[in-house]
Amino acid sequence: MTTALNRRARLLLMLMGSLVALSLGLISGPAAAEASTSNYCTGSLGASKECVGSSRWLYQTYGWGDQASVCVSITYWMGPTCSAGAGAGAYSGRIGQHVYSSPWIKNNSGISNFVHGVALTY
Repeated sequence: MTTALNRRARLLLMLMGSLVALSLGLISGPAAAEASTSNYCTGSLGASKECVGSSRWLYQTYGWGDQASVCVSITYWMGPTCSAGAGAGAYSGRIGQHVYSSPWIKNNSGISNFVHGVALTY
């Protein structure tokens, strides 16, 4: 009789311990990454002109043009990605780590274009 009670007590204790551990995991959750952005090369670019922002720690770039398409990239790390047209954005390829490099944006048209570049960092 006492061994049956001991087994139940141990089983109940293990169940309670598991429930507490699960509750703590749900409450604390994974740590959130602190993402941030920084602007670069915002302004008017002439036909087919490009702009290189100052070097910084980043993992991806984003950009768009008010009047026409733009292309964006992380200098020396990957080729450009271009947007579909005016107001449409384009993300560069994403590097799985931070790199100290320069964000790059190019007016992808034959007219003057007000461009917006954004560097993505943690």
